[in-house]
Amino acid sequence: MPRLPLLLLLLPSLTRSLGLRDAGRRHPECGPCRLDRCPEPEPCPAPWIAARDECGCCARCLGSEGASCGGRVGARCGPGLVCASRATETAPEGTGLCVCAQRGTVCGSDGRSYSSICALRLRARHAPRVHLGHLHKARDGPCEFGEWGLTPKDPGKWEKRDPNALRWGFCQAAPVTAGHIAGLGPLFNGALAAILAVSLDIALESSRAGRAESMADCKAPVVLMPPRDVHNVTGAQVFLSCEVKAVPTPVITWKKVVGSPEGTEELEELPGDHVNIAVQVRGGPSDHETTSWILINPLRKEDEGVYHCHATNAIGEAQSHGTVTVLDLSRYKSLRSPVPADLL
Repeated sequence: MPRLPLLLLLLPSLTRSLGLRDAGRRHPECGPCRLDRCPEPEPCPAPWIAARDECGCCARCLGSEGASCGGRVGARCGPGLVCASRATETAPEGTGLCVCAQRGTVCGSDGRSYSSICALRLRARHAPRVHLGHLHKARDGPCEFGEWGLTPKDPGKWEKRDPNALRWGFCQAAPVTAGHIAGLGPLFNGALAAILAVSLDIALESSRAGRAESMADCKAPVVLMPPRDVHNVTGAQVFLSCEVKAVPTPVITWKKVVGSPEGTEELEELPGDHVNIAVQVRGGPSDHETTSWILINPLRKEDEGVYHCHATNAIGEAQSHGTVTVLDLSRYKSLRSPVPADLL
């Protein structure tokens, strides 16, 4: 059959599954719209995920993240979500779950970690009182320690800040004084804050130099030695290494690029459940440096891929990657020339 007629035959089913309707036509199975016969609309988690059904008549809620979708009723997902099949025998046939099209934890501008960008957007729409666009994604990945800091305008005030803004608190250029500690009274016990303030004054006086300027040397991570690409055969032992410098000392994690059921790329944190993968981290070789290795033994064909070295501290983050290419040992042996008998 020619491709064009086949495509034309598939178009009606595609438009029905996607919830698309031609502006001038109605679904063949739809009768006249009788609003009095529509079921009582359920309260939606958020007004912006309400929509009309396939006939453009009755109101219905679009699924939020984690809600069921598909099935006989053709439940749909809200904006930014896709219906992913469920790998379980207990779920009804043809049903799935609404998942965010962009997977992965994100750090919001409010200093909170969100399971996905969709969860952050839902939170932002539930709290629009501040001002439009106030809550937004600051960066990928969870919020790190240090998302709280002393503000430059009021050093005695301790508050959350935008992680993309200049990092204050532990890495501030101005020397820490007893007044800063006393400003923590509303956050901690007032008497404890006063004791800390006096103790800090004594420490600064005894040192005379006020070594707080060392806090001004804080720097975001920099990858000094990125992972190198590796080629080896199945059954071998391979490793990737990554050397990073930062102040404070960075935390290094390894992640592998993997595919998701929705066809998007995700980062799997390692070692995870892999029995043949181990991760080791140690300080050095120089001050404020950290070196990490990921060891794969034995190497399997499914271990082939791109491995990310991700370094973070309270100031920022950096990453680099290396590629592992795996050759099948049996095929590699068959390609080698036989050894002459007189050399055996």
